[in-house]
Amino acid sequence: MNTAWQKTKAWTRFVLMVILVAYLVAFVLLNSGQSVSLWLFVGVRPQVSLLLLIFLTLVAGALVVIAWRAIAESIWQLKQFFAPRAGAAEKDGGGKENG
Repeated sequence: MNTAWQKTKAWTRFVLMVILVAYLVAFVLLNSGQSVSLWLFVGVRPQVSLLLLIFLTLVAGALVVIAWRAIAESIWQLKQFFAPRAGAAEKDGGGKENG
């Protein structure tokens, strides 16, 4: 059974999605004709579309986050691998000779 709260929640989500889509359409339409000068290297300044630059910046940021996460995970795994194990000393007699 649909309650008033569920209907309000659904309509709020719908209105927010419509506002977001309208903003994205307006953003694309207003920035589609603009070009910017991108500095790549000394003497190299190609003209690129502002939308393309924003998209490439977003992709580069996502790749940096993925790479950073992979590096952090690898460092954590290496720390775990090389960390002294608590039970290792007890298994081999604690470093003392048996007998």
